[in-house]
Amino acid sequence: MASSVEDPVVALQTFLEAALPHKPTIREAAARIESEMLRVWATLYEVLLTAYGVRLRPGVTYMDIAALFNTVIEGALLRTRSLGVAPRISTGEHILAAAIIKMLPGLCEITPVEVETRRRLLPVALPDAPVAGE
Repeated sequence: MASSVEDPVVALQTFLEAALPHKPTIREAAARIESEMLRVWATLYEVLLTAYGVRLRPGVTYMDIAALFNTVIEGALLRTRSLGVAPRISTGEHILAAAIIKMLPGLCEITPVEVETRRRLLPVALPDAPVAGE
């Protein structure tokens, strides 16, 4: 996350989206970039969750997971930028990791206890992921 916080391109994109939300060219470019990025992340989440033996709950898609996680990630990046340090919850865990871990049982067929058990299985062997758009 630190590299994204310090990346001037990420900061510029965030600024443009916030400062010029009603400009059609900004909205269209942001939507196109986000759509492409979410497809790549959805593919990665599918590979990871499959490797860990985790199935999605009915009605949930990998694009849903990518969109939800991306929203949390963007918020964590913004807070990290404004605070100068990655925010943590009362346990000391990074807020981003904690939020995603807490979301998993609602999105996937996995209990909170199973999430913790599977976290300890690191690293799992991952198959080669397909390249987005292929």
